Amino acid sequence: MASMQVLQDRIDSFKPKRTTKKSSSSQKWPHSASFKAIPQSLAEAGFYFTPWSEDKDNVTCYMCKKQLNDWDKEDDPFNVHWEKCRDSCAWAAVRCGLEEDVDGEGNFIATDPKRLPTSKAMEKARLETFRAFESWPHDAVKGHGANSKKMAKAGFVYTPQSDGDDTASCLYCDISLSGWDPEDEPMCVHSPLLYSFQSHICSLVTSLFFTTPLHYLHFDSLSAVKNIVNALPGTRRRVFSSPPPLPLRPPPRTHKALPWPLQLRVRSRPRKRRRRRRDRDHVGARRHRTRNSKRKKQTRR
Repeated sequence: MASMQVLQDRIDSFKPKRTTKKSSSSQKWPHSASFKAIPQSLAEAGFYFTPWSEDKDNVTCYMCKKQLNDWDKEDDPFNVHWEKCRDSCAWAAVRCGLEEDVDGEGNFIATDPKRLPTSKAMEKARLETFRAFESWPHDAVKGHGANSKKMAKAGFVYTPQSDGDDTASCLYCDISLSGWDPEDEPMCVHSPLLYSFQSHICSLVTSLFFTTPLHYLHFDSLSAVKNIVNALPGTRRRVFSSPPPLPLRPPPRTHKALPWPLQLRVRSRPRKRRRRRRDRDHVGARRHRTRNSKRKKQTRR
Protein backbone atom coordinates (compact mmCIF):
# COMPACT_ATOMS: atom_id res chain seq x y z
CA MET A 1 0.00 0.00 0.00
CA ALA A 2 1.24 3.49 -0.82
CA SER A 3 2.21 5.73 2.06
CA MET A 4 -0.93 7.53 3.20
CA GLN A 5 1.16 10.52 4.30
CA VAL A 6 0.77 11.76 0.73
CA LEU A 7 -2.45 13.71 0.16
CA GLN A 8 -2.95 12.42 -3.38
CA ASP A 9 -2.68 8.80 -2.20
CA ARG A 10 -5.46 9.43 0.31
CA ILE A 11 -7.63 10.97 -2.40
CA ASP A 12 -6.95 8.02 -4.73
CA SER A 13 -8.09 5.59 -2.03
CA PHE A 14 -11.67 6.82 -2.59
CA LYS A 15 -11.67 5.86 -6.27
CA PRO A 16 -13.92 2.87 -7.14
CA LYS A 17 -12.17 -0.51 -6.84
CA ARG A 18 -13.35 -3.99 -7.71
CA THR A 19 -13.85 -6.26 -4.71
CA THR A 20 -12.50 -9.34 -6.55
CA LYS A 21 -11.22 -10.08 -10.03
CA LYS A 22 -14.27 -12.16 -10.94
CA SER A 23 -16.84 -9.83 -9.38
CA SER A 24 -18.25 -6.88 -11.33
CA SER A 25 -19.21 -4.94 -8.17
CA SER A 26 -16.93 -2.16 -6.90
CA GLN A 27 -16.33 -0.34 -3.63
CA LYS A 28 -16.86 3.41 -3.89
CA TRP A 29 -17.69 6.27 -1.58
CA PRO A 30 -21.40 5.85 -0.89
CA HIS A 31 -22.35 9.49 -0.20
CA SER A 32 -23.21 12.19 -2.73
CA ALA A 33 -21.46 15.51 -3.29
CA SER A 34 -24.06 17.28 -1.14
CA PHE A 35 -22.33 15.83 1.96
CA LYS A 36 -19.59 17.79 3.70
CA ALA A 37 -17.67 14.51 3.96
CA ILE A 38 -16.46 14.20 0.37
CA PRO A 39 -13.18 12.51 -0.68
CA GLN A 40 -11.27 15.81 -0.95
CA SER A 41 -12.23 17.13 2.48
CA LEU A 42 -11.76 13.72 4.12
CA ALA A 43 -8.28 13.36 2.62
CA GLU A 44 -7.26 16.85 3.73
CA ALA A 45 -8.50 16.02 7.24
CA GLY A 46 -6.12 13.02 7.23
CA PHE A 47 -8.46 10.16 6.29
CA TYR A 48 -8.26 7.46 3.63
CA PHE A 49 -10.99 5.05 2.52
CA THR A 50 -11.13 1.64 4.28
CA PRO A 51 -14.64 0.24 3.67
CA TRP A 52 -16.01 -2.88 5.35
CA SER A 53 -18.89 -5.07 4.35
CA GLU A 54 -20.98 -3.60 7.20
CA ASP A 55 -19.55 -0.06 7.23
CA LYS A 56 -19.31 1.08 3.64
CA ASP A 57 -18.30 4.65 4.58
CA ASN A 58 -15.51 3.70 6.99
CA VAL A 59 -12.36 5.86 6.89
CA THR A 60 -9.05 5.69 8.78
CA CYS A 61 -6.68 8.45 9.86
CA TYR A 62 -3.17 7.93 8.49
CA MET A 63 -1.59 9.42 11.63
CA CYS A 64 -3.50 8.04 14.63
CA LYS A 65 -5.28 5.12 12.84
CA LYS A 66 -8.65 6.24 14.24
CA GLN A 67 -11.56 4.74 12.26
CA LEU A 68 -14.83 6.64 11.73
CA ASN A 69 -18.04 5.71 9.91
CA ASP A 70 -21.78 6.47 9.67
CA TRP A 71 -21.25 9.94 8.24
CA ASP A 72 -24.23 12.30 8.18
CA LYS A 73 -24.83 15.07 5.67
CA GLU A 74 -23.74 17.88 8.02
CA ASP A 75 -20.71 16.10 9.48
CA ASP A 76 -17.57 18.17 8.85
CA PRO A 77 -14.48 15.88 8.66
CA PHE A 78 -12.23 18.54 10.23
CA ASN A 79 -14.53 19.19 13.18
CA VAL A 80 -15.25 15.49 13.77
CA HIS A 81 -11.57 14.58 13.69
CA TRP A 82 -10.70 17.48 16.01
CA GLU A 83 -13.39 16.55 18.55
CA LYS A 84 -12.56 12.83 18.55
CA CYS A 85 -8.75 12.95 18.46
CA ARG A 86 -7.57 16.38 19.61
CA ASP A 87 -5.37 14.92 22.38
CA SER A 88 -4.07 11.84 20.56
CA CYS A 89 -3.51 12.82 16.90
CA ALA A 90 -0.90 15.29 15.69
CA TRP A 91 -2.68 15.90 12.37
CA ALA A 92 -5.95 16.65 14.15
CA ALA A 93 -4.10 19.18 16.31
CA VAL A 94 -2.17 21.02 13.58
CA ARG A 95 -4.63 20.82 10.66
CA CYS A 96 -8.16 20.07 11.85
CA GLY A 97 -7.96 22.33 14.91
CA LEU A 98 -6.91 25.17 12.65
CA GLU A 99 -10.51 25.48 11.44
CA GLU A 100 -11.43 26.67 14.95
CA ASP A 101 -8.38 28.92 15.37
CA VAL A 102 -8.79 30.98 12.19
CA ASP A 103 -11.78 33.00 10.98
CA GLY A 104 -13.08 33.22 7.42
CA GLU A 105 -10.61 35.99 6.52
CA GLY A 106 -7.57 34.05 7.72
CA ASN A 107 -7.09 35.98 10.98
CA PHE A 108 -5.91 34.04 14.02
CA ILE A 109 -8.59 34.32 16.72
CA ALA A 110 -7.77 31.53 19.20
CA THR A 111 -7.38 32.62 22.84
CA ASP A 112 -6.19 29.31 24.33
CA PRO A 113 -2.42 29.61 25.04
CA LYS A 114 -1.92 25.98 24.01
CA ARG A 115 -3.26 26.77 20.53
CA LEU A 116 -0.79 29.59 19.89
CA PRO A 117 1.57 28.68 17.02
CA THR A 118 4.66 29.11 19.22
CA SER A 119 3.36 27.01 22.13
CA LYS A 120 5.17 23.82 23.13
CA ALA A 121 2.05 21.75 22.45
CA MET A 122 1.77 22.92 18.84
CA GLU A 123 5.51 22.58 18.22
CA LYS A 124 5.37 18.99 19.53
CA ALA A 125 2.40 18.18 17.27
CA ARG A 126 4.21 19.58 14.21
CA LEU A 127 7.32 17.58 15.11
CA GLU A 128 5.24 14.41 15.24
CA THR A 129 4.29 14.82 11.57
CA PHE A 130 8.00 14.54 10.68
CA ARG A 131 8.91 11.71 13.06
CA ALA A 132 5.79 9.51 13.08
CA PHE A 133 7.00 7.26 10.26
CA GLU A 134 10.70 8.25 10.32
CA SER A 135 10.27 9.44 6.76
CA TRP A 136 11.78 12.96 6.88
CA PRO A 137 14.84 12.41 4.66
CA HIS A 138 17.13 15.07 6.19
CA ASP A 139 17.15 13.59 9.70
CA ALA A 140 19.49 10.90 8.37
CA VAL A 141 22.08 13.56 7.40
CA LYS A 142 24.24 14.62 10.33
CA GLY A 143 24.35 18.38 10.86
CA HIS A 144 21.66 19.16 8.28
CA GLY A 145 20.19 22.62 8.84
CA ALA A 146 16.64 21.54 7.98
CA ASN A 147 16.26 18.74 10.52
CA SER A 148 12.81 17.88 11.83
CA LYS A 149 13.24 19.76 15.12
CA LYS A 150 14.15 23.04 13.43
CA MET A 151 11.41 22.59 10.85
CA ALA A 152 8.75 22.14 13.53
CA LYS A 153 10.01 25.12 15.51
CA ALA A 154 9.84 27.28 12.36
CA GLY A 155 6.16 26.37 11.89
CA PHE A 156 6.36 23.66 9.22
CA VAL A 157 4.55 20.31 9.02
CA TYR A 158 5.53 17.42 6.78
CA THR A 159 3.34 17.24 3.65
CA PRO A 160 5.18 15.05 1.10
CA GLN A 161 4.09 15.01 -2.53
CA SER A 162 5.52 11.49 -3.00
CA ASP A 163 7.48 8.90 -1.04
CA GLY A 164 10.84 10.34 0.04
CA ASP A 165 9.88 13.90 -0.91
CA ASP A 166 10.94 16.76 1.41
CA THR A 167 7.99 19.12 0.89
CA ALA A 168 6.96 20.91 4.09
CA SER A 169 4.11 23.39 4.58
CA CYS A 170 3.17 26.22 6.90
CA LEU A 171 -0.56 25.90 7.50
CA TYR A 172 -0.81 29.45 8.85
CA CYS A 173 0.32 31.28 5.70
CA ASP A 174 -0.42 28.42 3.25
CA ILE A 175 2.99 27.92 1.64
CA SER A 176 4.74 24.69 0.61
CA LEU A 177 8.52 24.45 0.18
CA SER A 178 10.86 21.70 -1.01
CA GLY A 179 14.50 21.17 -1.97
CA TRP A 180 16.04 21.87 1.45
CA ASP A 181 19.82 22.27 1.44
CA PRO A 182 22.18 21.40 4.34
CA GLU A 183 22.98 25.09 4.99
CA ASP A 184 19.32 26.21 5.11
CA GLU A 185 17.88 27.65 8.32
CA PRO A 186 14.09 27.00 8.30
CA MET A 187 13.16 30.17 10.20
CA CYS A 188 15.32 32.38 7.96
CA VAL A 189 13.69 30.73 4.94
CA HIS A 190 10.16 31.13 6.31
CA SER A 191 10.27 34.77 7.42
CA PRO A 192 11.19 36.57 4.15
CA LEU A 193 8.35 34.84 2.30
CA LEU A 194 5.86 37.14 4.06
CA TYR A 195 7.02 39.92 1.76
CA SER A 196 5.27 38.35 -1.25
CA PHE A 197 1.88 37.54 0.29
CA GLN A 198 -0.82 40.18 0.34
CA SER A 199 -3.76 38.15 1.68
CA HIS A 200 -2.90 37.57 5.35
CA ILE A 201 -0.03 37.51 7.82
CA CYS A 202 1.59 34.33 9.11
CA SER A 203 0.54 33.96 12.75
CA LEU A 204 3.66 32.04 13.73
CA VAL A 205 6.23 34.44 12.28
CA THR A 206 4.58 37.54 13.75
CA SER A 207 4.33 35.89 17.17
CA LEU A 208 8.11 35.50 17.21
CA PHE A 209 8.68 39.26 16.84
CA PHE A 210 5.82 40.74 18.89
CA THR A 211 5.35 40.36 22.64
CA THR A 212 1.61 41.18 22.41
CA PRO A 213 -0.62 38.08 22.23
CA LEU A 214 -1.69 37.28 18.69
CA HIS A 215 -5.41 37.69 19.27
CA TYR A 216 -4.82 41.32 20.34
CA LEU A 217 -2.83 42.26 17.23
CA HIS A 218 -4.69 44.15 14.51
CA PHE A 219 -2.93 45.02 11.24
CA ASP A 220 -4.46 47.33 8.65
CA SER A 221 -1.70 46.41 6.18
CA LEU A 222 1.50 44.43 5.84
CA SER A 223 3.72 47.51 6.10
CA ALA A 224 4.71 46.83 9.71
CA VAL A 225 5.64 43.25 9.01
CA LYS A 226 7.44 44.14 5.76
CA ASN A 227 9.73 46.53 7.65
CA ILE A 228 10.76 43.65 9.90
CA VAL A 229 11.09 41.17 7.06
CA ASN A 230 13.32 43.52 5.09
CA ALA A 231 16.00 43.09 7.76
CA LEU A 232 16.03 39.30 7.42
CA PRO A 233 18.33 37.37 5.05
CA GLY A 234 16.83 36.31 1.71
CA THR A 235 16.90 32.91 0.11
CA ARG A 236 16.03 31.12 -3.11
CA ARG A 237 13.27 28.55 -2.84
CA ARG A 238 10.64 26.82 -4.94
CA VAL A 239 7.11 27.75 -3.86
CA PHE A 240 4.33 25.37 -4.86
CA SER A 241 1.09 26.96 -3.71
CA SER A 242 2.09 30.64 -3.80
CA PRO A 243 4.05 33.02 -6.08
CA PRO A 244 7.84 33.28 -5.61
CA PRO A 245 9.08 35.88 -3.10
CA LEU A 246 10.02 39.32 -4.35
CA PRO A 247 13.65 40.46 -3.91
CA LEU A 248 14.22 42.03 -0.50
CA ARG A 249 15.35 45.62 -0.17
CA PRO A 250 18.67 46.20 1.63
CA PRO A 251 18.12 47.01 5.33
CA PRO A 252 18.72 50.56 6.59
CA ARG A 253 21.69 51.29 8.84
CA THR A 254 19.72 51.74 12.08
CA HIS A 255 16.88 49.59 13.41
CA LYS A 256 16.08 51.09 16.80
CA ALA A 257 12.35 50.45 16.34
CA LEU A 258 12.80 46.75 15.55
CA PRO A 259 12.65 44.01 18.21
CA TRP A 260 15.93 42.96 19.79
CA PRO A 261 16.48 39.71 17.81
CA LEU A 262 16.65 41.69 14.60
CA GLN A 263 18.92 44.38 15.99
CA LEU A 264 21.62 41.77 16.50
CA ARG A 265 21.62 40.93 12.79
CA VAL A 266 22.10 44.53 11.62
CA ARG A 267 25.55 46.11 11.53
CA SER A 268 25.35 49.14 13.81
CA ARG A 269 28.85 50.59 13.22
CA PRO A 270 29.85 51.87 9.76
CA ARG A 271 33.04 50.57 8.23
CA LYS A 272 36.16 52.62 8.90
CA ARG A 273 37.62 54.21 5.80
CA ARG A 274 41.34 53.82 5.36
CA ARG A 275 43.17 57.11 5.22
CA ARG A 276 45.46 57.61 2.28
CA ARG A 277 49.12 57.90 3.25
CA ARG A 278 51.01 60.83 1.91
CA ASP A 279 54.25 59.92 0.22
CA ARG A 280 57.39 61.97 0.50
CA ASP A 281 57.14 62.64 -3.21
CA HIS A 282 53.65 64.09 -2.82
CA VAL A 283 53.07 67.46 -4.51
CA GLY A 284 52.30 69.15 -1.20
CA ALA A 285 55.53 67.85 0.30
CA ARG A 286 57.51 69.18 -2.67
CA ARG A 287 56.02 72.66 -2.27
CA HIS A 288 56.84 72.55 1.43
CA ARG A 289 60.47 71.71 0.72
CA THR A 290 60.88 74.42 -1.92
CA ARG A 291 59.52 77.11 0.42
CA ASN A 292 61.89 76.07 3.22
CA SER A 293 64.86 76.13 0.87
CA LYS A 294 64.00 79.67 -0.35
CA ARG A 295 63.80 80.93 3.26
CA LYS A 296 67.21 79.44 4.05
CA LYS A 297 68.80 81.15 1.04
CA GLN A 298 67.33 84.50 2.05
CA THR A 299 68.70 84.21 5.59
CA ARG A 300 72.17 83.34 4.27
CA ARG A 301 72.25 86.47 2.13
